Amino acid sequence: MRKKLEKLIPPGADPVQELCSCMVLLLLEFVISLTFLGTFNHQLNELYVYSQGKRIHLIPDAVMPSLNELMQRKLSGFLILLCGCMVLAAVHYVSFYRESKSIYLMKRLKSASELHKRCLALPVLCIFYGIILMVILIAVYSFIYYSLTPAQCLPEPIPFDLWRCIL
Repeated sequence: MRKKLEKLIPPGADPVQELCSCMVLLLLEFVISLTFLGTFNHQLNELYVYSQGKRIHLIPDAVMPSLNELMQRKLSGFLILLCGCMVLAAVHYVSFYRESKSIYLMKRLKSASELHKRCLALPVLCIFYGIILMVILIAVYSFIYYSLTPAQCLPEPIPFDLWRCIL
C-alpha cells in the first residue's frame, strides 16, 4: 500500500504524514457531525413531561423540529475538509518550487499530467471519502431521527436540505 500511495504524492513526501493529514480531516468532519446527537437528544426530551427524572408521557400536540432544522450546520466539517484538501494541494504544488524537487524536471516528463496527478490525487481522494462519509452520516442520522421520534410528533414531511446541513 505504501508503494501505491507514493505514486499519488510528490516525490520525497512522507506517505504516513500525508495519510495522517487526510485522516485528521475526515475525523474532524465526523466529530463535528456528532453534535447532531446532542441536539436530537435535547429536542426529544422536550417532547415529554418528566416527574422525578422519569418520563411520564408525551406533551399533547408536541412536534419535533424537522430533520433539516436539527441537521443545520452539523455537516460543516465537510467545508473544513474541503478547505484542508485545497491547502494540501497547494502545499504539494509549492513543494515542487522549493526543496530539491524541480518543477522543470516534472514538466519535461513524457506524461504532462504527472505533476497534477501527484499534487491533486490525494486531496481529491480525501474529498471523495469525505463525501462518502457525509452520505453515510446523513443516512445514519436520518434513521436515528425517524426511528426514535414518536410517530405522532413527527412534523410534516419536507425535502431534505443538504445546503442547510453544510452551511
